[in-house]
Amino acid sequence: MSWRATLSKHIHELRVVYCTKSIASAGTREFIRNEYPILKKFNPGLPIYVRPCEGAEPFVAVRLDRGKVERKTTGGMMASEVALSVKLLASSPSNLGIGTPPVLLGGENHNFAHIV
Repeated sequence: MSWRATLSKHIHELRVVYCTKSIASAGTREFIRNEYPILKKFNPGLPIYVRPCEGAEPFVAVRLDRGKVERKTTGGMMASEVALSVKLLASSPSNLGIGTPPVLLGGENHNFAHIV
């Protein structure tokens, strides 16, 4: 199965920021034109924020479990390289435990209600 179809199982949000005019953002703009419809089709509930901004340094960012954000600059990349960056961010080792509760050592069930 394509990584595009399983994206929402690995990340909570995708952000794409790029400049509307710069040559460095050309690949990121092409990525949005080509990939956005496909990503939304396969991941309708996944928030994908596209932020065009004149003069912005292009990047993609994913929000992982527990609010952790991973970011990759995409300046000068081709659309295929931007897609690869998203794929790698979504499958990064720090993302392996998404959606799983923390495991306590020894399996103890601690009650921290008394700590204020």
